Amino acid sequence: MKKRTLLILLVAPWLALAAHANDDTTSDDTTDTGSTESTSTAYQFVCTDWTTGDTSRLTADKITTDSEANTITVSVTGANNVALQYWNSSSTYTWADSLTYLVVKAKGLDLETSGSSYLWFLNGKNSGTNVEPTYQGTLDDGTQVVAWKIASTGLSANLSTDGTALTGRTLFGLTTDSGGVATVSYIGFLSDNEYFDLVKAPYQFVCTEWSSGDTSRVTSDSITYDSDANTITVAKSGSNNVALTHAYSGTTYYWTSDLEYLVVVATGLNLTATTNSYLWWLNGKNANSQVEPTSTTTLSDGTQVVAWKIADTGLSANLSSDTCSLATGKTIFGLTTDSAAVISYIGYVSEDDLWDLTHEPYQFVCTEWSSGDTGRVTSESITYDTAANTITVAKTGDNNVALTHDYSNTLYYWTSDLEYLVVAAKGLDLSSGKSYLWWLNGKNTGSQVEPTSTTTLSDGTQVVAWKIASTGLNANLSSDTCSLATGKTIFG
Repeated sequence: MKKRTLLILLVAPWLALAAHANDDTTSDDTTDTGSTESTSTAYQFVCTDWTTGDTSRLTADKITTDSEANTITVSVTGANNVALQYWNSSSTYTWADSLTYLVVKAKGLDLETSGSSYLWFLNGKNSGTNVEPTYQGTLDDGTQVVAWKIASTGLSANLSTDGTALTGRTLFGLTTDSGGVATVSYIGFLSDNEYFDLVKAPYQFVCTEWSSGDTSRVTSDSITYDSDANTITVAKSGSNNVALTHAYSGTTYYWTSDLEYLVVVATGLNLTATTNSYLWWLNGKNANSQVEPTSTTTLSDGTQVVAWKIADTGLSANLSSDTCSLATGKTIFGLTTDSAAVISYIGYVSEDDLWDLTHEPYQFVCTEWSSGDTGRVTSESITYDTAANTITVAKTGDNNVALTHDYSNTLYYWTSDLEYLVVAAKGLDLSSGKSYLWWLNGKNTGSQVEPTSTTTLSDGTQVVAWKIASTGLNANLSSDTCSLATGKTIFG
């Protein structure tokens, strides 16, 4: 009698497990998931260890394993019918608490349809729910990744101790795309760093990923998105009320140390005071401070650039390695508009990129040129026609049409394909000694440089030209691209 009772106790647990083997949302299985043996080994993916977890969804004849390639091919259609499980009560595999994600790598999945990927069991734990992934996406090589952060699944009860045996049931259901065939190349566990390395992507600005960072400053009804133009319009006046934050949780974006600046590119901002722009949080770091920008710039077309040098913000603790995840925490800034601001970019740029953003090709604006030598010509002798974009200089005498550019406020740049400095005018005396260049972008040698050529066209337009490389004043115009803010340019 005792032997028969003993036999029933041994068999009954097996019967209980088998009874639930094909049920998606049954209660937890009864396998012991807490013990380890001396033969325990770290989990590794072996294709033949994974079988159908629900024969009503997926029958064995729809599964093909390739041991050489270590892949599983599933030929089935229908939502969540790629239903695979690992369940071995005698497994010697163990889980380490550094492994924070359950990950499936495959091709041929439908990742676009809502509800296409669910996790039902995790090492014997089931809560009767369909647990959606933390992340699903496609890598550059076409590999698709479905990942669940274990701690966020609600199924982590049996994965809470380092060295836990993987003897309980793990079951998920994925969905094939229109081809009806999915090939799974990996199922297993990854650490934070391994997961990040797998799915990370360079940051890119997506307008809809930015929302109100402070609802007391701006609410969602004051924010509109144009996905086609990839812009955000914030219609909320008041100091620092253009307060936006990034959807950092779960993001796969990363930052690299060559991207030294956080920038916002917009129109419609009020940049008259440095206190109109503040950075409060940067990737999860806050110092209870209001960090003013390193620079604010307004280009001739109205484009505005607000930039913070990350290393100088006092908020760079979570952006201090060569490569950092942008999922660490919130980034929040507050800008100011008098009516509405249109933001076309928020993100990270290098110093060279910032220079490109905040500079523009030279263009002639008549009012930017003034007397270059008040001993030769004063402002009373200079008049401007902004409609025609012309300067009239009423001063006779050799070289007294002496003009200089307002270089200290310029954002202009020069490129090496622009080989000549040219003045186009009417009413000049072009005889020898009547035209000189004295300064060129901050360079002067005490010389009077005569033009390379002077020409009068049939309509009376006169052209005075200096070949830059031949002036002896080209030291500050010697690279492929040069700022025209280096110093004065003066001719007479």
